[in-house]
Amino acid sequence: MGSIMIYEVENVGAHKYRCQWQAFRSHRNRIAAIMVAEFLGFIPFGALVASTERHFFSTDKMFFPAMLLWGALYLFTVSRLRNFPCPRCSRNFFGGFFATPETVFARKCANCGLRRFAEE
Repeated sequence: MGSIMIYEVENVGAHKYRCQWQAFRSHRNRIAAIMVAEFLGFIPFGALVASTERHFFSTDKMFFPAMLLWGALYLFTVSRLRNFPCPRCSRNFFGGFFATPETVFARKCANCGLRRFAEE
């Protein structure tokens, strides 16, 4: 009457952190794409602000604050790149907010020492 379906159960111990590392790769790639778009949009945004300001307001007082705001947006995006919870200890994999040369391109968790992309 009915058929029994057998599902293969993945060895949980061998692939303990696979989903989290896939999420990290996705997060990293998405943030990197946003950073590239923001970097390439800096000059066109500045030109748009300058021309709009001159045309409508006959001034150039908003250009510098607009560029500072764009730079702050870019720095915020960069900070989001370094925000990822460690699969083992759930603390920030890269350590605190301020980067040190060791943590910018971290190969292991700054808190528990889990190596990047380790399956443990």
